[in-house]
Amino acid sequence: MRKALLLLLVSATAHAGDPVRDAATRDEQVVLDELDKEQLIKARTDAEKILEHHPDSFIATYAMARVQHDEEGNHARALYFIHRAEALLAHYGTPPTWDKKLLHEEYWIVHEMDRMDDALAVVDRYEKKYDDGDDTLRIWPLFKLGRMDEARALGRRLAASENPYERQHAYNGMLSLEFEAHDREATYRWSMEGVEVTQGKSCNMLRNASGSAFTFFKIKEAEDLALRAHKAEDHDCEGDGYDQLVGLYLSEGDFQKSIAALESLKAVPIPKRYRPQFAIMRRALLGDILYALGRTEDAERLTREVYELPERTGMTSTSKREAAMLRGFRYWQSLDARLAREAEKTAYRPMMATWSMDLVRLIAARWTVRRELVQLFADDDLLVTFVRPNLGEPDEDGAWRTMNLADILGTGVTRDAVHKARELDKKFPEAQPYLDLYDGELAYRRGDLDAAVTLAKAALKKLPQEEALLRFRTLAWQADALRRLGQLDARPYHEVLQKFPSILRIMDVALPVSFESDHTAAAQQAIERCANSPRFSDTKNAPFKVTARSIDNVIELCLTDTSGFQFACARGGKEDSVTSALDAFHDAAFSPKVALEQSDLSSLDGSPVRVSADQVVKGILEP
Repeated sequence: MRKALLLLLVSATAHAGDPVRDAATRDEQVVLDELDKEQLIKARTDAEKILEHHPDSFIATYAMARVQHDEEGNHARALYFIHRAEALLAHYGTPPTWDKKLLHEEYWIVHEMDRMDDALAVVDRYEKKYDDGDDTLRIWPLFKLGRMDEARALGRRLAASENPYERQHAYNGMLSLEFEAHDREATYRWSMEGVEVTQGKSCNMLRNASGSAFTFFKIKEAEDLALRAHKAEDHDCEGDGYDQLVGLYLSEGDFQKSIAALESLKAVPIPKRYRPQFAIMRRALLGDILYALGRTEDAERLTREVYELPERTGMTSTSKREAAMLRGFRYWQSLDARLAREAEKTAYRPMMATWSMDLVRLIAARWTVRRELVQLFADDDLLVTFVRPNLGEPDEDGAWRTMNLADILGTGVTRDAVHKARELDKKFPEAQPYLDLYDGELAYRRGDLDAAVTLAKAALKKLPQEEALLRFRTLAWQADALRRLGQLDARPYHEVLQKFPSILRIMDVALPVSFESDHTAAAQQAIERCANSPRFSDTKNAPFKVTARSIDNVIELCLTDTSGFQFACARGGKEDSVTSALDAFHDAAFSPKVALEQSDLSSLDGSPVRVSADQVVKGILEP
């Protein structure tokens, strides 16, 4: 939308008789030429030189507004310069061509700052002066301000327009309105009609349609639409659909493709004014992947960075309150997993060996963030919306982690939210397996193990196969419930250990094992210390086994089943081999095994790349 407007404006400035260009000095002409060619870094240098000697130069001031907005992404500075440019334009008699240009620039600056009252005021000023106003510019501000009836009326009128530009933006506006109104059917209907109206050529429409299909429980269709988005003829969106794919593949338990989609997202060119927003989004998505992979330190660091950064919601439908909740929830769960890992280290180390100021920081941070989330979730609508399955974007909504909520709010409050969600989604049978699994986990947490197992068995049969991580999460607590009922079953444990072992740490579930060593002193010490870990429960007739042996004074620990199938092995270092082996063993045993192959990356963008998962994650972590 912005690109189309700017192209019209650039062509308008080429008309003869432009009083600004006619009166420009040679240096100012150079700056104007640099702006026309989008050479913003050069324009900044030359504009700063002009302003040093001529602070009232309109052209240099306008150039600085463009630079701060489009090159630096510094919206506050851009707004200062655009206001000053508007005042200086009066020296030329306020020619309409330049006045319109400044008004459009100001609109996008305040729009991206999420100052929607100011955005509407700019549109009002424009239309009061000129007859060629753009009504599409009103839909998003009205929607963001909660003026839904006005936004809907305008959207419906423009959707019937003969102007393709107006129709496309009307459909995008309407689907966003219905998405935030939590109307699954209307969101999906507007999306599909929008894809048809744009003939499947709009990246933006296809990307939004992907989110709408996800909301309507059409997960495979959501994936197909996201894949079509980055191949669309009209690249009118940032991210090219890869952000949607990261979340979809992660929920499906396809860590390879999720990492590959994030790597592809990192390579998509993003206009500089949007880069701070996309940097936050990429960090958040990487934090999700690292959390799922059991990389507790990296996940905590990334989600802390996102939590501490100022939120940018101007270009998204997310409210500031919802954005704060999502940011806090991601950080809290990473803190909780990090502290669970620290508890493991404490259990097999000498007393007080792991206590540090960093550990104190983690404990204090978890308490603080939990308190903030309790206050945010006091908003009943926000709480119930969070619990309703697939009601958010694929890159934000993950049913596999929703019930972490019970650790924050308790089972009673969470159970009430699930009940209300069930009422709101009663006409969607697709939602019921999710809600049954939520109720099942809450029953497990309360100690009602028989009810929990019964709910899990029935709901897992109806759950979409794509919801792999939610399935593995359920298998983890179902296996523990059966063990506690005296009905130990190795099969769910086996599947979890192969596919998503980090969920055992997230859920604080102990694995039933027996312990063996080669009877050397070091190996026996490793076994005795490992038995203290909260990740293992020394169990009679256990289906799994932890063994330790000493090889050239280096300890090796392995996790196998009774038939000898090996899940993980790790060795210690030459120094302090027992402790380093225990650290490496816990990292290996409770992290999914990810090995990227060439076909995984090629399936996304055709790039022939063969690297390990560690290399890919390291590459994404780098700036």
